[in-house]
Amino acid sequence: MIKQIILIFLAYLTLPLPAQNTYYRIYDDAYTEFFRKVVEVKGGYMAMGASSKYSMSDLTVYRLDSLGYILHQTNYYPGVLNVGYDMVKCADNGALVAGYSLNSDGHKKAYLVRVDSMGATKWEKLYEYNYLEEIHKVISLDGNQYMLMGYGVDSVNPNFFFYYDFLRRIDDFGNILTEKRYSRNEWNIPNFSAITQTIDGGFMIAARNLGASPDSVYDDRILLIKTNLQGDTIWTKKIPKPHMFRQFREAAISNIISLPDGSFIGQGGYVFKADSEGEIVWQDTSIYKAQMSYIGNNEFVLYNHVIPPITSLQVLKMNGDHTLLWANDYPMLSNGYVNYSPLHLIATTDGGFTAVGGYRTDSSMQGDVSIIHTDCELNIDNPIFCNALGVPHSISQDNIKIYPNPAQDYLTISADKLLQKVAIYNTNGKLLLLDEPKGKYESRYSFSNLSQGLYFLKINLIDGQEMTEKIIIE
Repeated sequence: MIKQIILIFLAYLTLPLPAQNTYYRIYDDAYTEFFRKVVEVKGGYMAMGASSKYSMSDLTVYRLDSLGYILHQTNYYPGVLNVGYDMVKCADNGALVAGYSLNSDGHKKAYLVRVDSMGATKWEKLYEYNYLEEIHKVISLDGNQYMLMGYGVDSVNPNFFFYYDFLRRIDDFGNILTEKRYSRNEWNIPNFSAITQTIDGGFMIAARNLGASPDSVYDDRILLIKTNLQGDTIWTKKIPKPHMFRQFREAAISNIISLPDGSFIGQGGYVFKADSEGEIVWQDTSIYKAQMSYIGNNEFVLYNHVIPPITSLQVLKMNGDHTLLWANDYPMLSNGYVNYSPLHLIATTDGGFTAVGGYRTDSSMQGDVSIIHTDCELNIDNPIFCNALGVPHSISQDNIKIYPNPAQDYLTISADKLLQKVAIYNTNGKLLLLDEPKGKYESRYSFSNLSQGLYFLKINLIDGQEMTEKIIIE
């Protein structure tokens, strides 16, 4: 009997936790913006994207709390065009962002930005080596060392350019510890496209098989390259792409993940599984241009544009055996144009999911950053449009009064409609107070047990409207 109780308890611990505070927030701004990547950190998220505020494209880094509100934003623009491709969480709860910066002379420099746990800049680094370099992927090795994957162009003479891919291992200050270059042919198409660390400490790289002429763009193979920690090649496997992909760019693998048994899931124009020796186990061509996130327990989530035509977003949960666990469809069109474009989705520690991307409110190229947090089956609430400070437009400031702010001993909330719920969170997203003053238009709260500092006050009215206000306790 005791053994059965223990087994039931252990099974309960493996169940996903219910996601709290599901939301869908869009941040209005005067500039074209979007989120490209997101990582979960203590008390919320770190997101990376782009903005047109100071240059053709600023690289932007955001610190958000667990409710999706922006706490800190920094724009980086050392060049005329600044692009972030990838981001990883660091040991200190900060993040490392990798990409490139294009200067006014037309030279691209590999570019890194390191931020602390609140999103403040720790350092920036431009690698001033060659005519052109871009970093496309970054992997955290132990929280204090990282592996960068990218490609570069070295000008041997004015009439000849040498193309190469590279693996560059750096410390937590951007200093290069080791570097391995891999030469390629002269055609200007990136070769390495994805990388993951293997269970033996080495790496698996997905690459394009370019051949020796432009005609090889129609070649029917991709490459899997197994290396050790130093980047030395152990073996290379050419694997066939599905016949439906006539042009090789459509079949390029943009993401690859390592499963606990040593096998791999690759994703790009289609999805495949390969064993630890690079032999194909299965392929799925019905999943077109999907993005992928591994959630543990041999399971992963794919978000996939349904074709034809691309009018909705399909999210699928699958396991490594190619078993579909569930699928949900979400409309992407409004008034004939795609309004929401998710660029990155991750599983979160509360059992739910968070997706970031862009949002358009008309047919122009003007866009806003957006973040969605869902429950374990990706149920999504209605969108909440926020201003640049994160205050929802749903409740007018004329319809509710919050005073005094800053506050010392108490705070009063007065509304023209019935209050339903009042919650106070700290800057790490921890719930400190929850009250349901149903049937009241006014409610007063004591802060005698809270220390001085910044807090977030979330108010829900009986008609479903909500707002979040920053309050200061002195």
